[in-house]
Amino acid sequence: LRKHRKRRLRHGRKPRKTLILERISIHDRPAIVTERSRFGDWEADQMQFQKQRPRLAVQTERKTLAVRLQRVANKTAEEHTQALTRTFDDLPPGLAKTLTFDNGSENAGHAMIRDTFNLATYFCDAYAAWQKGGVENAIGLIRRFLPKQADLATVTDDDLQRIQEALNNRPRKKLNYQTPNEALGVALNS
Repeated sequence: LRKHRKRRLRHGRKPRKTLILERISIHDRPAIVTERSRFGDWEADQMQFQKQRPRLAVQTERKTLAVRLQRVANKTAEEHTQALTRTFDDLPPGLAKTLTFDNGSENAGHAMIRDTFNLATYFCDAYAAWQKGGVENAIGLIRRFLPKQADLATVTDDDLQRIQEALNNRPRKKLNYQTPNEALGVALNS
């Protein structure tokens, strides 16, 4: 048998790692969040589009499946923190208790969100996006409106609002065929 010489990278890159301070594992998250039995537990992620810097910040509420969309200029932590701030500023008090992230560098500003809105933040395990499946499912639904090849520059804020409302007015089997808006109305009235 011939043995091949092992190849060496001549000008390889070092992997960039962003250190997320004060990170709490999803395994330390209260069991009530996993059960989806209370309102106010959120998941957050970003959607990227092909060959574009602008992205969408997507947040979902775990019990009602309500979706919020925010446009962000790039993947920086500052942009993502501002998008989350806009989302949680619009919510009634008490409708934000926890927030679950993945380990992306855009989530490095979680401590500011945690302290500003008095909510607990948790992080999924590495390469385990399924641990925040609600927001991953929402991104899949948004892809029906905005495929990966879509040009986000041509999408207006009104278009994003229409997509958000289309998702929030869609009956869901998990909600006994109520819409997320109807389920959110129940949460606000109780």
